[in-house]
Amino acid sequence: MGKKTGGFLLGAFIGSVAAATTALLFAPKSGKELREDLAVKADELKEQLSDYVDISIEKGVELSEVALNATEDIRVNLKDSASQFKDTVKKSATNLKEEVSQTVSKVQDTFSAKKEEAEEVVAELKEEVK
Repeated sequence: MGKKTGGFLLGAFIGSVAAATTALLFAPKSGKELREDLAVKADELKEQLSDYVDISIEKGVELSEVALNATEDIRVNLKDSASQFKDTVKKSATNLKEEVSQTVSKVQDTFSAKKEEAEEVVAELKEEVK
């Protein structure tokens, strides 16, 4: 039950109590009749209040069920999203590992080639010096 509905029901209840009390007090009746009428009206109002309480309980149960279902849906969606994110990160990590491995191999090959060239140059210089 929303704020507006709850406020309306409370206002309607208070208004009906005030109207019934006013009508009974200003009616030309004896004390005994007035007390009987007040008792009847009080019983009617108790029944109305009981009905409003039952409606409020039903709405509360409905809202709690909706909240539980929504929470479960959110949990499932988060679990799925986390699983997808995990898979994406795993794939990215594998790709990155492969790229790093390839880059390291290229650097090692380049370093080895340059080292061989440097050794050849050093050997040639040694021969020229002799």
